[in-house]
Amino acid sequence: MAKSQTMSGYSVADAKHGGPRLATIFADFVAGVRDGRDMQAHYDELSRMTPGELKRLGLTRDDIARIVATQHTGK
Repeated sequence: MAKSQTMSGYSVADAKHGGPRLATIFADFVAGVRDGRDMQAHYDELSRMTPGELKRLGLTRDDIARIVATQHTGK
């Protein structure tokens, strides 16, 4: 692998010169996978609700993706 290639947003050159350690990169990756799975579970939970259940929460089916994304990213 060439030094200029990147892996998951971190370059090999950075790792050799005091950049993020491999353990940090791996921990970030695992945290990202966990966040993605949490988002999927939340989406699945909401998508299984009936229109009436969603309405009681003040939501429509069209709101599900936006709600999941904003609750998990803080945006």
